[in-house]
Amino acid sequence: MRARDPRHGLATQRVPSGEMTDPDLHNIDKQLGLTRAKAPKPDSRRDKWGRWIDGIREDLFALWVNRMAWRQMSDAWQRREPPLPPSLFFEYFHRTYADTQVAGVRRHVDTHATAAGLCQLLREIAQHPERLNRDFYVSRYQWGDQHLGHSEFEQFDPNGLGHVDGAIALADRDELIAVAAPIWEWANKRVAHLDPRDSKDVPLFADLDGALNLIDEKFRRWNLILTGIDQMDPVVVYDWLAPLREPWIVDDESA
Repeated sequence: MRARDPRHGLATQRVPSGEMTDPDLHNIDKQLGLTRAKAPKPDSRRDKWGRWIDGIREDLFALWVNRMAWRQMSDAWQRREPPLPPSLFFEYFHRTYADTQVAGVRRHVDTHATAAGLCQLLREIAQHPERLNRDFYVSRYQWGDQHLGHSEFEQFDPNGLGHVDGAIALADRDELIAVAAPIWEWANKRVAHLDPRDSKDVPLFADLDGALNLIDEKFRRWNLILTGIDQMDPVVVYDWLAPLREPWIVDDESA
């Protein structure tokens, strides 16, 4: 028997009374013979890592917004016709951006025991990778889609250890330290401290961008592992440039 759906006027197939569809009929996990992954018991160290990555996310969000603002402002100034006159303001803006971002990179490649940046998180994960096992990752997927979690997890466990490979965390940490080395040196000698010794190489904005891009890449990987969230780029949902379209200094005609 067919019934008409009043919402769109199309005939729909009515399931006969008393007849039930097999819930496993379209369950790919069941068809593949997978065992349902269940969330593991709470783990204090893993829970700490979750809070840790949340703090890193907040800090990096500020760095991404800083970079977005700097790029848009710089682009607007460079494209303006006629050009704006030279000003200390532009030097201040660029110097403030550079110092803020350099300090941000330094926070996340800091290897001191008390540091709370990305490199220290990766160091701890590398020491205890078994806390991030396959069930922890796959159980986030609902039953029926867990084959997707298993497939995705392979990139984090290429050797079939049953948990995230600690060597990946260690390699990511080493790469961050190596790429950010010029930024780290400049931050220690010219931003956080004042070292009388000359720095061998003055980093360029391209070096800063490269370090920020790599931090973003590694953060996204480990944020996905720890939280199941594939981080999106920050978006400012209002016209934050609106004040720049208004005169900042109004001449007092009565003066």
